[in-house]
Amino acid sequence: MEISNIIALRIRVSDPSDYIEIKDVDSVPSDADKMTAYRTGENKYFDSEGNRISILLSDSMLNTMIEENGIDEAEVVAFQRIVSKIGVDMRIVKISHGTDSTQFQTLSELYSFYNNLAKDAKARAVSKTKETIGKYVSLGKTEIYGGFPL
Repeated sequence: MEISNIIALRIRVSDPSDYIEIKDVDSVPSDADKMTAYRTGENKYFDSEGNRISILLSDSMLNTMIEENGIDEAEVVAFQRIVSKIGVDMRIVKISHGTDSTQFQTLSELYSFYNNLAKDAKARAVSKTKETIGKYVSLGKTEIYGGFPL
């Protein structure tokens, strides 16, 4: 399990959200940065005050995605998994509280946000793998000025 790839993917998919950096450390430092999440072990992420941060996808799940698909495709798969988890939460809230609840509206906005990010990531991954590069293909017999074939 390569932690640097998992951290890079977590930052790309904002899991955990609201953090611009994730550091792999033994313990949360005393001079911790508020915009940095601290990873102290597998699936153990903390904020600057030492509070546990919830994550949507486990380290092993992200590692499997990276190994199977590469980091660009893993980003697409990760967004799709996040969207499906939020979709399940939306159904639970809707059944419990009805469609007028603030929690449902927040989940609905979050679902749309991650769904749009998934579409964008998929488009980026496709453009990276299917680049249009010009190729030289000979379609006929090449002749040199005097009419002599090559």
